Amino acid sequence: QLVDLPVLGLVGGLQRRVNGLDAVERAAPAALRSGVRLELAEPPAAPLRIVCNRSDLADIVGELLENAVKYAGAPGARITVGAALRDGAVAVEVADDGPGLTAEERAASTTRFWRSPEHSGSRGTGLGLAIVEQLAEANGGGLVLAAGSPRGLVARVEFPTGVGSDG
Repeated sequence: QLVDLPVLGLVGGLQRRVNGLDAVERAAPAALRSGVRLELAEPPAAPLRIVCNRSDLADIVGELLENAVKYAGAPGARITVGAALRDGAVAVEVADDGPGLTAEERAASTTRFWRSPEHSGSRGTGLGLAIVEQLAEANGGGLVLAAGSPRGLVARVEFPTGVGSDG
């Protein structure tokens, strides 16, 4: 399916719908309980399009947001959600300023059932990022995990641009 990202909850004040639900609004109650601030990044200058199953994209964004809210850390942490054209691909990004993961942890984090030793007592199965990676790959994309600056984690799913994309 050709998906317009402004219709998928990933750009500023435009329609922010993900398969009939707003992913950021769905994550807002948990963020509020945790004292974490959710922000939408500035919208891209032109609409971005990807070829992706809408349900899969909603699951990807939802899982990345759930992980960011759960692991961003102390109250006052910030999570930013956005989409942008990056090196010829459309990047859907969820970034937080929490403690992040080491390079070794980022490499291991997409392994099924992997849990960070620091979060072994947290609820969850250790499947989230493995599922995100599989869904991204099933739709022609890929998951990139990077260190935030000056701290935190940047989870970016990169998709080839869809037919009719500007750029």
